[in-house]
Amino acid sequence: MWGGTSRKSPYLSTEKIRRFTYAELSTITNNFKRELGEGSFGKVYHGYLDDDTEVAVKILSELSNQGYEQFEAEVKLLLTVHHRNLTTLCGYCDEGKQIGLVYEYMANGNLKQYLSDKSADVVSWEGRLRVAVEAAQGLEYLHHGCKPPRVHRDIKSANILLSENFQAKIADFGLTKSFPVEGVTHMSTAVAGTFGYLDPDLWVDSMIGQGDIKNTVDPRLHGDFDISSAWKAVEIAMLSVSQTSTERPTMNHVVRELSQCLEMEIARKGRRGAEPRNQHEMVSINLGTALNPSAR
Repeated sequence: MWGGTSRKSPYLSTEKIRRFTYAELSTITNNFKRELGEGSFGKVYHGYLDDDTEVAVKILSELSNQGYEQFEAEVKLLLTVHHRNLTTLCGYCDEGKQIGLVYEYMANGNLKQYLSDKSADVVSWEGRLRVAVEAAQGLEYLHHGCKPPRVHRDIKSANILLSENFQAKIADFGLTKSFPVEGVTHMSTAVAGTFGYLDPDLWVDSMIGQGDIKNTVDPRLHGDFDISSAWKAVEIAMLSVSQTSTERPTMNHVVRELSQCLEMEIARKGRRGAEPRNQHEMVSINLGTALNPSAR
């Protein structure tokens, strides 16, 4: 697939990031023993660096539809942008046909597992809103905190990773596109993303059209959420997937609206004197800074 092509990328030779050999990746992952998952890029394995830091090692499959261009795009982006809600790149391997990326390890996997896996712990409405706010903050930073601004183009629950304390971080930047024009408020892009993936707005739209917000929310929550907060969250979500780009809110606006949803849910629980019941409900963001993008 790669042939004998010589690849020279000036940003891949930077000293700001570690370059691994394929043999080192094999050692780090104990010969690729523990698989964490698989995506269109390739398989992801668990590993340890020399200082016992846990990492996730993504190996590019030769059958990948994304290929080397997306590998380069992801490395280039993560070398230049840094935010607490974007995954951190620890290093890379670019050795002939052996291509790999080394990331910080996210102990709680991805959001999709918690939303679709019936055996997973049920994340409270407050916990879900915290994840939504944090993911939105990551996108807000890409749109408004970067020069030039960037658009991810493949946002979905599988690309929102969760740390040990359930902090949300956006991953997979191979399809990210830059927009050099200053003052852009609404960015339109060509269709991109994972083949076969379908957003749930077709189903949600019919539900909210009937005024049925309760059955729109995960039934595993057993109605334990603020109705007004749920309506507000669904409304901002539906606006965000509008077919008309000018009708979509900016990420600044999305962060503000979702933060308000979170505040409403916290107030509801405060009124009933509820205490956090598990780690999913614990505070993981600072609401005082939730409205502004900021680097780590």
